[in-house]
Amino acid sequence: MIWYKPIDDHNFSQRVWRPVCRAIGIDKVPYAARHTLGSHLLHEGAPITSVAAILGNNPETVSRHYAHELERPKMPEF
Repeated sequence: MIWYKPIDDHNFSQRVWRPVCRAIGIDKVPYAARHTLGSHLLHEGAPITSVAAILGNNPETVSRHYAHELERPKMPEF
């Protein structure tokens, strides 16, 4: 694909994300994937500063929205 103009988050959502999700039978919005990514990164022990940089937030915002992941005890692997 060649984009004739810069793609922003709304264009990406409408032109790429939703058609692909519809084609494979899932109904999720980009925010759900973003939140899932942040949650998984923190749960796996990624530094909060790294997660904040990836998500485009500051560490305080990430801490506020994803604190439940920081408080979840890690289970040992068997």
